[in-house]
Amino acid sequence: MEIVFSVTQENDGGYVAECLSHDIFTQGGTWEELRVNVREAVSAYFLTRPNRPPCGCIWCGMNCWQAHETARDLSGAELIKRLCKHHGYRQVNQPGSQVILETESPRHHRLAVPDHNPLRVGTLNAILRAVAAVKGVEEEEILKPR
Repeated sequence: MEIVFSVTQENDGGYVAECLSHDIFTQGGTWEELRVNVREAVSAYFLTRPNRPPCGCIWCGMNCWQAHETARDLSGAELIKRLCKHHGYRQVNQPGSQVILETESPRHHRLAVPDHNPLRVGTLNAILRAVAAVKGVEEEEILKPR
């Protein structure tokens, strides 16, 4: 199987990678870091062994997600928390810095999210686009505090 990524360079010089055939997204500050993160994300995405607490939620006991003044401040951990708490995703695996989320509502969707701080704008936009398409909501709705 061939996995193809679209890679763009951000204004700050870092890179964002978006898989063209699966919802796998990652980023890196350098080309070599991006290559490592892409390999890790692909491996994590296709690994089927769950790695989560028995309750299925990685955020039990933590405070509610707080909105940031700008999306530029958003970390992967905060986005993951938001997707799990408010949008029906659950963590199924986390090898390294790549967190694999899944939901069954309204259909099965598997998503790789880099647990980086901060998420690059291109990475965040690609993830929001994929989640919004599956959930049938506007991208802005995903980031609204509840």
